[in-house]
Amino acid sequence: MSTTMPELVLLHTAQSNVDLFSGLLAEMAPEIQVRHLVRDDLLKAAFVAQALTPEIREETADILYLQATKGAGLVVCTCSTIGPGADDAAAQSITNGFAPVLRIDRPMAMDAVSRADHIVVAATFETTLEPTLNLVKQAALESGRAVNIEPCLIANGKQLFEAGDMDGYLTAIASGLEAAAMSTELIVLAQASMAPALDRLPAPLPVPVVSSPRSGIEDAIRRWRERYAA
Repeated sequence: MSTTMPELVLLHTAQSNVDLFSGLLAEMAPEIQVRHLVRDDLLKAAFVAQALTPEIREETADILYLQATKGAGLVVCTCSTIGPGADDAAAQSITNGFAPVLRIDRPMAMDAVSRADHIVVAATFETTLEPTLNLVKQAALESGRAVNIEPCLIANGKQLFEAGDMDGYLTAIASGLEAAAMSTELIVLAQASMAPALDRLPAPLPVPVVSSPRSGIEDAIRRWRERYAA
């Protein structure tokens, strides 16, 4: 009898997140077999449309749901821009008895609203701001918390990312976070690709900064082990 455990499947919209999440999983759960799917076309389509259109959302849900039906043990969407599509896939997968589909940023949102009354959601893409703001608002509602939530769009972030200038991208984020920290209690990073910018800060910020990669993967690992670990 085979003892092979089901895969953890991660859907990314940026190749840079493969290394980021591979490193986290190697550190925290080397026993879990991981498969990465990179669909940067979904993010590019959202950029062109300047929004998460119903068509992109539906395509995202279809991709994630297909992975759940093909034997994945757990499926995680690591991109906040297309996160609402993951919510759709999650509902469909649960209804039909397949593997859970998760958003990488949901644990982050729940953590944020439990820790602060004034939150800034920082993003480099306008297309990511609305889905993440909505997620944080939903988390506050579910927690019964009255939270002041404000957006912060990092100047030049999108242009630097699209140009492939990751060094400039992370430096711009670090600068934007320093400014945002002056007028809030906590900062939420709306995109997983923003997290490495914390290493660019010359000094710790005076407020907490929460990001999705580590908290989201910790949640995925916990759920995977609950379902499959002996």
